Amino acid sequence: MAMFVTGSSTSTGSFGSVHTAGNVGIGCTPSYALEILTPINTHGFKLIDAGGDFSTIYLDSDNNNVMYNVGGTGSPNLQLGVGGAAKLTILGSNGNVGIGTSAPAAIFDVTVSNAKTAGSGAYAYLGRTNEASNYGALQCLQVGHAAVASRQWQFQTVEQGVANNGIITLQLSGGNVAVGRATADTKLDVTGDIRASTGIKFGTDTASANALDDYEEGTWQPAFVCGTSGTITAHPSASLGTYTKIGNMVHLSSHIQVSAISSPVGALTISGMPFTVEANATHGEDSGCATGTIEATGLSSAFASVGGILQISASGGGTSMRITEFDGQDMADDVANHFGTGIVLRIAISYKV
Repeated sequence: MAMFVTGSSTSTGSFGSVHTAGNVGIGCTPSYALEILTPINTHGFKLIDAGGDFSTIYLDSDNNNVMYNVGGTGSPNLQLGVGGAAKLTILGSNGNVGIGTSAPAAIFDVTVSNAKTAGSGAYAYLGRTNEASNYGALQCLQVGHAAVASRQWQFQTVEQGVANNGIITLQLSGGNVAVGRATADTKLDVTGDIRASTGIKFGTDTASANALDDYEEGTWQPAFVCGTSGTITAHPSASLGTYTKIGNMVHLSSHIQVSAISSPVGALTISGMPFTVEANATHGEDSGCATGTIEATGLSSAFASVGGILQISASGGGTSMRITEFDGQDMADDVANHFGTGIVLRIAISYKV
């Protein structure tokens, strides 16, 4: 291999010839300050550490690739650093690549400067666009916390200097997404609870009024109220109601057993409904009232002898349902007069809130 030097001033030694003000060429006539020409698939550059670990840096090339290799005993690492600190590390032992760490624990490890217990955040960008300002990117923000359950890794599309916006899309070309499980049989398959703060919209619907914004199940405690005088007491442990609220519709059911009476007279209502019946006249016929079904056992023989039928309804703006009797001729409000100890009511009613 020959060394060529261009220029007018040359010094010579065992290393060859070096021109102090010109170009240096190894294996070629140099056009640059230092130019090396080697045969294909050979080490074009080799830097040997004469110390105890005998580390060696190679610059290899072929027709398509240029590669920096590190060789020597102990599988030394390849690092790029600034100010004496490693910023990018490739482990010689397993090939793991680390940014911000000299000991990458995975095949690709980006380590931020934030501690997991620190309250401030540190972030990395992915897919940042090439504008000098107002660029867009997918940001991964790590926010630490003393409590393990409160530590966060937030993914957010950002635009510098303007409001954050954009879309994060998963599995656009096919496939499913699983959360909390290893398999996904639908587009989104979740093991655990899902929470939506403003509701769920179906199909292509975008109207807020059509969002399913509530689902609730619970119990309610029914109680009798006599319109004129006296009392009817519901058995505390044998009288319980349940409800299901889906959107703005409530479905109630209840089993009520009478445990005591004291001279009941007049209209009879059951109080304690968990939600107020809608009282908005602008909604038309579906507003301001609720009707349901009622089954009773143990009513007085006088009531049965006139073919009495119990009806139940609730007026808008209230949380009580009214029981009336229809004897085939007209409505009557003296249902309380027919009640006695041991009577059992089974009620179902649906209404709008």
